[in-house]
Amino acid sequence: MKDRILNATVDVFNDYGLKFTMDELAKRLGCSKKTIYKVFADKESLLLTMAERVFDEIKVSEEAIYRNPTLSTLEKIQKIMIVLPDLYESIDFRKLRTLRDEYPAIYQVVEKRLETGWEKTFELLEQGKAEGVVREDVNIYVLKIMIES
Repeated sequence: MKDRILNATVDVFNDYGLKFTMDELAKRLGCSKKTIYKVFADKESLLLTMAERVFDEIKVSEEAIYRNPTLSTLEKIQKIMIVLPDLYESIDFRKLRTLRDEYPAIYQVVEKRLETGWEKTFELLEQGKAEGVVREDVNIYVLKIMIES
């Protein structure tokens, strides 16, 4: 049920942004709000779980790309820069702009997760520079800030 709720949350989020209600989510699921509240204490815990899951799945996907022996360094860099779990590819991230104001605790988690865990990407970029597939003058930290944005 947890997975069903999280999947439906993506859908209602895309329709309504963070303003979606638990009633709208329950309707989408074809269940009662009480059923949702048995799994998640409140909307904030639901959104926090969804955010954590997105980042956890991104890290799993990054690891698979990083360890894939059939990919060249350049292919790994290209894939790791755009990795997003299948379920979350449809998320309209523009609707997250209000997250900081409406759910500051979740925003802090998202911000921290965006700012950390870049070691494999940096390693691949440095390897790409050494192999000549990434220009020497590429500033990795500026690139990181651009991607985070």
